[in-house]
Amino acid sequence: MKEDTTDSLILNILPGGQVNYATDNATINAYQNITIDASTFQKKLSSAPIKNSCFVGRNDEEDEIIEILSKNHRVLINGVGGIGKTALAKKIYFDYESKYKHIAWIEFKSSWTESLISSLFTANFNFSEKNTEDEKYEKIFQFLSNLKGDILIIIDNFNSIGPGDLFEIFKLSNADILITSRCQPVGIPVYRLDPPNEEECKRIFKENYFLKDSLTFEEDLIIEDIINRSQRYTLAIELIAKSICYINRSISEFWDDLKAQNYQLKELNLQANSDWNNRFINEDISSQISKVYELAVLTDEERTVAQLLSILPPFSKILLSDLKCWVPFSSTNTIVVLSNKGWVTCENREVYMHEIISSCISEYNSITFHQCELLMADLERKLQLGPQIDTVNCVKYADYIYNIIGIKKEDYMFCRHLSVKEAALVFKEVGKYDLSKGLLDIIISCYQNDSDENKLILAELYNNYSKVYSMESDIPMALKMAQHAESLIDSINNDYSPNYYFQKMIIKKTVGMHFAHLKNNEEALEKMREAIKISNSVNESQKHQIANLYSDYSLLLYDTGNICDSINTYQKVI
Repeated sequence: MKEDTTDSLILNILPGGQVNYATDNATINAYQNITIDASTFQKKLSSAPIKNSCFVGRNDEEDEIIEILSKNHRVLINGVGGIGKTALAKKIYFDYESKYKHIAWIEFKSSWTESLISSLFTANFNFSEKNTEDEKYEKIFQFLSNLKGDILIIIDNFNSIGPGDLFEIFKLSNADILITSRCQPVGIPVYRLDPPNEEECKRIFKENYFLKDSLTFEEDLIIEDIINRSQRYTLAIELIAKSICYINRSISEFWDDLKAQNYQLKELNLQANSDWNNRFINEDISSQISKVYELAVLTDEERTVAQLLSILPPFSKILLSDLKCWVPFSSTNTIVVLSNKGWVTCENREVYMHEIISSCISEYNSITFHQCELLMADLERKLQLGPQIDTVNCVKYADYIYNIIGIKKEDYMFCRHLSVKEAALVFKEVGKYDLSKGLLDIIISCYQNDSDENKLILAELYNNYSKVYSMESDIPMALKMAQHAESLIDSINNDYSPNYYFQKMIIKKTVGMHFAHLKNNEEALEKMREAIKISNSVNESQKHQIANLYSDYSLLLYDTGNICDSINTYQKVI
């Protein structure tokens, strides 16, 4: 999309295509370039965030942030997790929505490119399956850059300290940009969010305590003690209030038990320029909140769901339909109860857990592989790549595995699971090579080449590693990895299974193709011939892979001047 001299947007639509535009979502069937008046393009560029169920105070902070935004057109709200950054950003979104011509709410993921593509309404861009992530990003960026009028872009949970993403964000010089983050990247005015005052903290407690109308003077004093021991930390105050409500005990009884566990948050260092759990202060918050959230007070079903969600990426919106596949019981009522107790947030058929609560559960109430078998099996199924697979969903599930293995990397059963390999392949396909190699490193470390079975697994893994290096254009390292895979599979003596011959054929072909890329055609041809010889023992179900082998061999023959042999070989492909 681009702007012309008449303040309009030009959309390049393929013949027979269509575009939805304007506030009434009218449809035009297009047969050529269509010019749309920029003023008619929809106000909301993304889904709006869910409104805060209750919000207390922060009026002065809101005014100060808006003043900074009006002067600098960019501001970052900084503070530890759970201090209220997202809630304040949501309040600003809805309070100032009418004052902006265009507005967007973007939940930051692993990169700015991914975040922009996944958050904005993209149906209007008519992307094709062939568009790369970079091509999609460029189209969206050009569109945003050419928008007219006042624009507000809010980016939530920008917990990245690398300068690259921030540099790209600031290229949108025509928009006001508000960011929430635990970090303090340079190059942007920072507003440090302090804990609310004591009176506002009391209101937070009472908003989350449904028996607030029956509070006694003594209980009011206990609430003050809770606030002081919690260092006016909003998340802790909210969680304690909800916990008391749902365990059917009095405030004094609950508070006496919590003090007996030496509940006491230390001074909150809001200047900490760190990610969650990188500093002692954050670890202290986690350990103290874990005293509020005791799994022992939950039913078996509630405990199972809470522990499963705790090992998935924090703030990641989990489909309730997915969750149903991961537990051997109906989870609907369980989610409602956990939401009421403050363990999770449930909205629009999705559920997510705050990172601090995730950390409390996963660190202090470790889950076993046996409790995750349904989850891991389902992720393995959903990570199978194929022509009809939704790549976006595959990446989401690969992120789940990456987070699980980050927490459970010392657990043998988790790391040896096939879904780890599948997630690595997904990351390779979408260009996330560091994540792919990270997972392959972990799963490779779980195997010793002391048996034929392990050698076969390792050979496949090293061959996958080789392909990642090849995608990064590091062919020498790719060849080294593939040759290591070849030496492993050549050392197997007593395996005559179809998978053995198939993997051996694939590895020989990989080595040959790397030699070809390095212009070592003689070695390349030799390896390809070895692969073809092995293909005679490969199962009939892998005919398409054998055809690919002959196709590559034919092209290699053509490149080396063996035209007749190339033609004869390609006839076999057909």
